Amino acid sequence: YMLNTELLKQYKEYVLNNKNSLVLYNNIINFYNYVNDYYINLLNLNNTNVINNYIYSLKESKKYSNGQINNIITALRYFYRDFLYNNDILTDIDYVNVIFKDIKLSPRNKYKKTVYPNKYDLDRAIKKAILTYRSPNIYKLKCMLYFILYTGIRAKEFYSLKRANFDLEKKSVRLSNRTVFYTNKVKILVEAYFRSEKETFNAFNIKDLSQTFRVLNRYCKNKINFITLRN
Repeated sequence: YMLNTELLKQYKEYVLNNKNSLVLYNNIINFYNYVNDYYINLLNLNNTNVINNYIYSLKESKKYSNGQINNIITALRYFYRDFLYNNDILTDIDYVNVIFKDIKLSPRNKYKKTVYPNKYDLDRAIKKAILTYRSPNIYKLKCMLYFILYTGIRAKEFYSLKRANFDLEKKSVRLSNRTVFYTNKVKILVEAYFRSEKETFNAFNIKDLSQTFRVLNRYCKNKINFITLRN
């Protein structure tokens, strides 16, 4: 079997070439980190319960909503069925079916459906809100919001970031327990912002985005905060 690192590199190219979100790739990186702790190869899970155990561990952690769990299951299916099988890296469809045999999507919580902000919502809100800032820095504002949107980073992770965590060439950020990746557009924004302002206490020199979100939400019908941007 090819090395996991080579396989993941191919998968990232596959995701981008098919114009899919890098969230699909980031979810597989997290799964890789899980199986790697047990010295398991992505192409030979040995135990057909590995994926089931992984999903169970996520649910037990209480850190993921049903919707987020479903997104992770979808990413795993995309990796094994679309990427590996369709590219003849895994040729045994029965094996692929077996490892997903008992994996079912979680029921969505019964509450009013949240409409999440998209790139258009952010651009519109930023253009209107920037006029209310005392010291407007359009690079900083766009950079922070697009960075959160495309990486799915959590609030605690965002505030603890240092610029030393960034690999600008690879368009990646090293967190405490995982690595996330971002797009070319975010790369341009990050580099422009980093040139415009020196780092003081964290990568984006900000301790709390609550006020920023409040200002933006005056101009956006879809609520903007860490949770909605991550979804």
